[in-house]
Amino acid sequence: VVVRTSRSGTMTFIGNRSTIALSGFYQRDETPTTDVFGVPAGDVSDLRQYGATLAYSRRLSSVSSGLASATWTKTSDEVGTAATPTVSTGQSTQQTYRIQFDHQIGPRTTGFFGARYQIFDSDIIIDSSETAIFAGLGHRF
Repeated sequence: VVVRTSRSGTMTFIGNRSTIALSGFYQRDETPTTDVFGVPAGDVSDLRQYGATLAYSRRLSSVSSGLASATWTKTSDEVGTAATPTVSTGQSTQQTYRIQFDHQIGPRTTGFFGARYQIFDSDIIIDSSETAIFAGLGHRF
């Protein structure tokens, strides 16, 4: 059994050709100190995640658009038992930066390409980063 508490919200400003959106979230997953039958639980966990995204999109023409976004997420976890206090097991932070260009190829087909850079920083596992380029097609049936 896990008790989940979450909050999220988005604020968007829409213009004729541009849109700016800011969204944020908070989520906490915690295991109760007793199970559904009132028996003391074994391990007790308290996982917290929160983050935010800022996105900007611009319609470049009637068939193309561009998008730039930045996302930041932080995760922390505390573990213990029902009889002992919880101990922090670590924190991690992830940042993602993305740019993308979309172009409508047909009435229901869109092509896109872009670049992404991610940074993952943790005090419990190896830090990493990623640089990627991507391309693809989307089709609605």
